[in-house]
Amino acid sequence: MQRVDPRATVTATWRSRQTQECLIAAAAAGDKSVHQPAAHSLHEIGLAFDVSATPAALAVGHALWQQWGGAAQVAGDAVHFAPKIAPGGLTAEALL
Repeated sequence: MQRVDPRATVTATWRSRQTQECLIAAAAAGDKSVHQPAAHSLHEIGLAFDVSATPAALAVGHALWQQWGGAAQVAGDAVHFAPKIAPGGLTAEALL
């Protein structure tokens, strides 16, 4: 990813429940800089991360992430990376 965008940076990893609720409120208020977050996030248990990078670098990152077994890109949230969860498997809600 950094070969495509040397300034690519991890911008979010673990986040508190309070921070998740603030993001939910910001999205509900129409803040276009915030992707509509889920009620619970894998960020809250340290299993997701976000990356600031060019679209081309994010595409490379997602391709590599999926080769490593990670989840596919979330529509509308290109900066988000999370593990692949088996149907009926681990969920943020179950762990919180």
